[in-house]
Amino acid sequence: MKKIVVAVALILVFITTGSTLAEAASDKGIVKSFSEDELRELWKLFEKFSEEKLQNEIKEVSTTLDKIEGLQDDGDNEWKGLIMDVYKNALKLYKREPGMPETSLLVARSFYYNERLSRAKTLLRKVFYYDGGLVGAYILDLDIKLLESKPNSSDQRTDFTSDDGVDFLYGS
Repeated sequence: MKKIVVAVALILVFITTGSTLAEAASDKGIVKSFSEDELRELWKLFEKFSEEKLQNEIKEVSTTLDKIEGLQDDGDNEWKGLIMDVYKNALKLYKREPGMPETSLLVARSFYYNERLSRAKTLLRKVFYYDGGLVGAYILDLDIKLLESKPNSSDQRTDFTSDDGVDFLYGS
């Protein structure tokens, strides 16, 4: 109960002093009013910064997923320590930009490398819905179909480093 009373008191103090500080700043000429053109320019800079930040985050998650793929192909179990962090980062990006096919592809790839093929396929459908031109989505789709076509592929990724694909082509 004390915490609530203290919180309410602090809020009231901030409300009353906030307006007086703003008035004092405007009296001294500290607060600058921006023209519409200046506001538009500031908004464009903010959007550009946000887009660059998003692209850098996507690139970072994609690079980590590429590293996980390499570790799995080499048979190194170090990927197991990386997969949950990269999944969480990909999911954050996906939640922030759900209509962006690149973020859906990142989550689909993280499901694929974590041996969750059905979830990866579900997200791939969303990727194809939003953008049918992402090459990475087609590669992942073919990887999933290849794994599903192999005997004993019960929704799990296996090691195909020694497989040259010839037996798949000729049906042996």
